[in-house]
Amino acid sequence: MQSPAATKATPPGATSALTPRMGVKAFLKRLSVAVTLTLVLLGLGEGASYLVLKSQETRKTTAKIDSPIYRGQSWAATYWQELESAEKVQYQPFVVWRRAPFTGSAINIDAEGVRRTTHSYCDGNAYTIWMFGNSVLWGSGDPDWGTIPSYLAAKYENAGRKVCVKNYGEKNWVSTQELLELMLQLKQAQRKPDLVIFYDGITDTWLPFQSAGPDVHGNFNQIKSIFEQAEMSKSMGFEYLLRSNTVRFLKLVSQRIQAQGKGGARPLTETQASAMASTVVTNYFHNMELVEVLGQHYGFRCAFFWEPTLLTGWSTLVSPQVAPWIPQQEPGSRPVFAATYKLMRNFHRKDFYYFGDLLNDSPATVWLDNGHTSPDANRSLAEKMFQTFAGAAGGVKDAAIARARGLSELYEP
Repeated sequence: MQSPAATKATPPGATSALTPRMGVKAFLKRLSVAVTLTLVLLGLGEGASYLVLKSQETRKTTAKIDSPIYRGQSWAATYWQELESAEKVQYQPFVVWRRAPFTGSAINIDAEGVRRTTHSYCDGNAYTIWMFGNSVLWGSGDPDWGTIPSYLAAKYENAGRKVCVKNYGEKNWVSTQELLELMLQLKQAQRKPDLVIFYDGITDTWLPFQSAGPDVHGNFNQIKSIFEQAEMSKSMGFEYLLRSNTVRFLKLVSQRIQAQGKGGARPLTETQASAMASTVVTNYFHNMELVEVLGQHYGFRCAFFWEPTLLTGWSTLVSPQVAPWIPQQEPGSRPVFAATYKLMRNFHRKDFYYFGDLLNDSPATVWLDNGHTSPDANRSLAEKMFQTFAGAAGGVKDAAIARARGLSELYEP
């Protein structure tokens, strides 16, 4: 027989009433712990991924800072400190991107995204030169006074004539973007140019290897993906996770694994490389024609220069500090560069000048990476550019030589 105490301790129905509530509380407690741990792990993963990606960029920057180019240069530390902020870009119609305004000691960018050119006098009716190109012309790795446009302006000034030189170069631009920028500036500028210079080569050559399209802007697939993901983000989903540092890091790891599996390079046959090179040259030729048509209408002379690069054979020239990370920039593209530069070397046109081999015998200290050059190299390239117009002996003071060469418009009002 059950005792009254036992009956009181366990009243009928008590167990069935309390057990479900206790079970729910236990479940919620465990769920809370699991969610908390998951969020902590995701946060740690995101933070670790950010640090790895940041460290990778820091190593690249440190390698460049340690380059012989910057030894003993008082401006070097300031330049690299400012560049981190000056790398910010803004969306621009038609050309897609341009740098945001920036004011510093070594880098200055105006409200239109145009970098400062020293020795340039753009007031009044000064002879006006517009220059277009990628980050090499813009002067990545160089202070305002160490760019090709600044040295070209200095050459004119030292020869006795002050001119207005505008540096419309922009990082990762290709010649089609430069053509569009020229058209936009011609529509807007009150003072039209007397001379338009295009300085191209590396980004145009890289384009067909990077993207399937024959005539698109740089990083086309990446920017296309960003645009399409932005459209998708208007609906409910988890597309925002694709922009996280963790996903970026996992993509980087995946790319490296794939590269190792392929021997570090995308296999290209000679036929494929030649076809890509032909695409580059044909597209550039068409852009040249369009610039010339604009020149005839607006009354300016045009000149096209094909820039040098280490991607056609860098191993004996590049500085040891930079060499370790250059092969990571897709060495499979080198056959395309070799084939393209071979075609351009033999490309003959009155307003086209091949500079691709000008730095072949230069010391390693002229190269910052596979294409960006030191202020000393820029000075040399600007000198060659100036000589192309003025003649090695004439300069702007000798108008007779200029007239004899059919270039009097460069030196006479």
